Amino acid sequence: MHYFLKYLNQLRKARDLKFSQWEYSTEYINFIASDKNKNWASYDRFTMGFAQLNLPYFQKKSIGEQDILDDKPLNEIRNLIRSFMVWQYLCSQTIRYFPSRFLRQAEMLHGLMSIHSERLRLSVLLLRLFEELVPIATYKELNPMPAEAWFFLPEHKTLSPDLCILLLIQQIDMEIEVADCLLGCLKKSALELTQTLDGYKIHLGFQKNFLEEQLKKTYELSEHKNLPIGIKLPRYHYLEYLKEFESLLVSLSTLNHFESEIHRAEPGSINLQKMSISVSLKMQECRDDIEKVTIPEMDENDALLGRIKQEIKKRVYEELTQPLHLKRQYETDMYDYYSQEMEKIQWHSSDVLKLLQEQPLKTITDNDYQLLDVVKEIAFCEGFSYTIGYQNMIHLTQLHDFMLWNVNQCHEELKHYHAIRILLNQSNLLTEHMDEDYLASTFEEPSIDAYCERYTVFMINFLGETHNMRAYWLLAQAFDSPQIKKILEWIFYDEVVHKKVFALHFKKMTRMEHDWERNTYENLLDHGLGIHQAMRCSRYRVLMQKIGRYYASSGKTTALDFLNRSMRAQYLELKDLFQPGLFKLSEHDFRKQHLKAYLL
Repeated sequence: MHYFLKYLNQLRKARDLKFSQWEYSTEYINFIASDKNKNWASYDRFTMGFAQLNLPYFQKKSIGEQDILDDKPLNEIRNLIRSFMVWQYLCSQTIRYFPSRFLRQAEMLHGLMSIHSERLRLSVLLLRLFEELVPIATYKELNPMPAEAWFFLPEHKTLSPDLCILLLIQQIDMEIEVADCLLGCLKKSALELTQTLDGYKIHLGFQKNFLEEQLKKTYELSEHKNLPIGIKLPRYHYLEYLKEFESLLVSLSTLNHFESEIHRAEPGSINLQKMSISVSLKMQECRDDIEKVTIPEMDENDALLGRIKQEIKKRVYEELTQPLHLKRQYETDMYDYYSQEMEKIQWHSSDVLKLLQEQPLKTITDNDYQLLDVVKEIAFCEGFSYTIGYQNMIHLTQLHDFMLWNVNQCHEELKHYHAIRILLNQSNLLTEHMDEDYLASTFEEPSIDAYCERYTVFMINFLGETHNMRAYWLLAQAFDSPQIKKILEWIFYDEVVHKKVFALHFKKMTRMEHDWERNTYENLLDHGLGIHQAMRCSRYRVLMQKIGRYYASSGKTTALDFLNRSMRAQYLELKDLFQPGLFKLSEHDFRKQHLKAYLL
């Protein structure tokens, strides 16, 4: 790898590390195998509930002046919408600080990924619903760092899980109040628009119910109860010191003609000067770390290299501090493509349950039992996708348009885990290892070094999805049961879409950044080929061993042939991404380097 790229990656890592400090909870708060049907019950109610709403995520109609009641002040409604959408965006940036608190709380971690995924979809829906009244081009630039500052304070680095849940509930309370206010401003004739807002509010209700169930569960299972159940809490929000939140409250009070139910914290409890100092200290820490970055093979006395190094540092500083515009953050071309492709094949966990209830698995062959044991291990790797999603956020924090679809993609991987769990339950198999507590034991702490940098984030996902679709298709064809074949084919089609959207993302980044393609290629040759999506999942090795044993004993094919087909497909897909003049990697060298991602 060229040392300038190595230097750029090291600088970005110094930046990312400072602004992605994770605090971990080591306490296990999960149902166990003996709890049987309690396992994942809350998550199933939540995900199956919002999936049945059929919200119009591709909102075509927008609220206009003609839809607003005559006695409602248009300017205040516009102010409310604008401050609400900006505040929601800031909340979407800070939600990545919550999952680390639930590292050993499996249902809450999966629920947070699903909540995050749905909230991103809902934010796009709302922006389109309000586009006529408040065009996205009219929003002012902003920097999310002041919102992140709350998490930089030492007293907030060890937040307990129950307090984190309460903070998320308070956010939903705020959103419900805004939804009620906007519903009260619409004419009865705006029926379709009212139904969309009603659906949004119902979705918020599903989110709140899930979080309240998790709060009760936390108190019941945890030995460290910070608050008694049922205590009435003041309804303030952890980002209440932001001017966007203040604007939100002012608009709500004006439109409702009464004091908002959202109560502020006690005077002096949030010190704005302290927050400002916190941001400044973090920025200085980051600059200090960036200044310390050196690459041994670079000649420090070379004046030309010195000037180039300063340019690279400037670029990294600008990436860190540049103001953002919502119009850029909500470029939805990739999200729209992903969503439209998924809608063509859309299925949910409830469809798996319905299929197996309508067509029970009356007979399962020995071959199917062996394959289900393999598929179970794949499920553990799919359940690991929350880690992949939040690792991506470490390196791609400000690429919100990437997050719009990538977090949704990670939520789809969790869906695969739960689909397989339901399949095993309906097959009357012993599924103790699918309980919440066991899955939590497979979790790994996110690390700044896990995926190295932004280019590797792309490459391992692209190669991983190409392998996954091949693996699911071959396994589906090996089953005797038509019902199980169908479920695995559903998963296969999801993986096809995931691979396609990563390929399009590559093309988009190539257009946006002149050095993206070359940098990705150099990182690929340097270390990217040696990494697999789920390498850090403890069940990944077990999976590869079981696949090998199955194919060795079945006589249908061999583990080597299985891997050979995958390698061939990955190489051809990869080669097709790059310009021929740049991509010089032979298939032999690709296989030699990439094999360690599967065998080490």
